[in-house]
Amino acid sequence: MPEPERVVIVAARNEEERIGDALDALRSVFPDARPIVADDASTDATRERAMAHGAWLISRRRPHGKGANVGAAAEAAVGEFGDRTTALLCDADLGAS
Repeated sequence: MPEPERVVIVAARNEEERIGDALDALRSVFPDARPIVADDASTDATRERAMAHGAWLISRRRPHGKGANVGAAAEAAVGEFGDRTTALLCDADLGAS
C-alpha cells in the first residue's frame, strides 16, 4: 500500500509578516508534507511570500472566510492526491512558533 500524501493547509489573510516563518517552521517539523496556503483574498504580499517559500496557493481573489478557503484547499489536495491524502490544518499567524 502506498504511503499517504501529507499536506499542511495554512489559512491566511494578510499575513505577509508571518507566512514565511510559519511555512519554514512547518517544513522543519513536516519536511515531507506539501504546504498549501489557503489565502482569503489578502491585500498584502501574503500570496507572493507563500509561493516564495514553496507553497501551493489556493486563492479565490475575494473573501470567502477561513472555512471556505481551507475547504477549497482540502478539495484541491484530494483532487491531486486522491484518497491517499492526510492533512494538517493550521493558521498562518502561528509564525515561527
